Amino acid sequence: MPSYILQQESKNEILTVVQYIVYSPTFRVPAFYFLIYDQAGTPLGLEEVVSTSLFKPSTLSRTTVHETHIDLGNSHLDPTASVFPLLSQGDHPVLQTRCWYFHPCETERAVKELLKERQDGGDTMGLEQWLEIWLVVLSSVVNMEEE
Repeated sequence: MPSYILQQESKNEILTVVQYIVYSPTFRVPAFYFLIYDQAGTPLGLEEVVSTSLFKPSTLSRTTVHETHIDLGNSHLDPTASVFPLLSQGDHPVLQTRCWYFHPCETERAVKELLKERQDGGDTMGLEQWLEIWLVVLSSVVNMEEE
């Protein structure tokens, strides 16, 4: 089980992060699931999760935070804005434990956009390159470095 220690920005508290990459059969793409819990073993709520350094600071600037999920886009400010769930909470598909996860509905579109750029340069893409680009997309939102 991959895990590492994370400092919470608002407090001088040590948190544990457990991360999983799981295949989504519905969307046919990988999905990033994670847990963050404090020293007592209590999972963090959404407001606490977003205040950690797991996310890159600019990631959540155009989001709407709800009790159980975060939407990308803000329909309150712009009714024509595209809104989709960025971060949700649900059961891990294999472990059946409650986790946070990045909703995979826009994954294929984001990866295809970057793949097109590479393919326009004459590169052919295999599964390994697709996963590499997915990790690039994921790392634009999540700090992938151990702290």
